[in-house]
Amino acid sequence: MTHESASIDFMRREVCAFIESLAASYSESLHLRYSLDRKQSDNGRNIDDRIIRAIYHDMMESRRARERSDEAFDSKYGVDTGGAFVLNDASVVGPNKSNGLRYMASDPSIFEAALASISIPHEEFTFLDLGSGKGRVLLLAAAHPFRRIIGVEFASDLHDVAKSNLARIAESGAQINRFELVLGDATQFVMPLDPLVIYLFHSFESDVMLTVIRNILSSHAEKERPIFMIYANPVLETLWTRSGFKIVSRGRLFSLMSLESK
Repeated sequence: MTHESASIDFMRREVCAFIESLAASYSESLHLRYSLDRKQSDNGRNIDDRIIRAIYHDMMESRRARERSDEAFDSKYGVDTGGAFVLNDASVVGPNKSNGLRYMASDPSIFEAALASISIPHEEFTFLDLGSGKGRVLLLAAAHPFRRIIGVEFASDLHDVAKSNLARIAESGAQINRFELVLGDATQFVMPLDPLVIYLFHSFESDVMLTVIRNILSSHAEKERPIFMIYANPVLETLWTRSGFKIVSRGRLFSLMSLESK
């Protein structure tokens, strides 16, 4: 195998993984952008080498932009929320390590756009991040007057970083009494009986996602109250809508869904 063919094979594998990780809406926009035919693309495996190079180049530019954005955010707030984290060697709570996906910090602009599309009295709601990682979204939520702010994370390394980040902002004078960091598996977490805004970056495979959905539905049956779901990179959106969640709105890389009281 020549160096040239080895290089394009590597790019193709990276592009395949990238396309397969995308929500359907974003995958569709990718097909339109590069004029890809569905039969041709087959998740990237039959795409022409020239287009593979173009997509790979754009992927790398996007990754560098995300790294710059992470660095700017962390520098501004004196915290550590950026970067990517894979679970291969991580210590986790619960049996679902194989169903977890890698950590990548949420884009603040996507979070703010999603939250802006919900018209609620924030002080009556609890904010819950399932798969809260290093805690970036929790810090973003703190800019709004939520009653409580809870993060659930099953990787102890990420949970510890989130705790350190809260300690850092407390040292700078920020109030952290609304925060609660839970080291635990999202499938075993007992939902608060408050009105909820739940945030989830696509962090789980379908088996775990279905268990989380059932837990939310069971909690809602126990006590009916407004529950809003912000699902970023909504790869498994149909699991939610088939379970009774209603689409409120969609934006760039997120879906906002709800369970309403009768």
